[in-house]
Amino acid sequence: MKSMTNGKICLTRWMTKQQKMSENNMELYEKVEKERQAVAYAMKQYGGSFVKALGDALLHADIKNVARIKTAFPDYYYEYLAISKRKDKEKSNEQ
Repeated sequence: MKSMTNGKICLTRWMTKQQKMSENNMELYEKVEKERQAVAYAMKQYGGSFVKALGDALLHADIKNVARIKTAFPDYYYEYLAISKRKDKEKSNEQ
């Protein structure tokens, strides 16, 4: 009987850890998704034809392909991330 109780406790602890990991993964996914959209829209709005095409690709990319784009074009990705953040800051200062 004692082992069954210990098993339930272990299962409960495992489930709690899994739930916490799932919540952390979801938070990370939401952060990556928000960043991806911000960069993509900045690229489409402020970039030249090639960068606009990268923005389109980002909008259609899954998480693995977002990582590929970031790896292949880090200068563009982080430049337009900075532009997006700057524009958001300008908008918030206007209000």
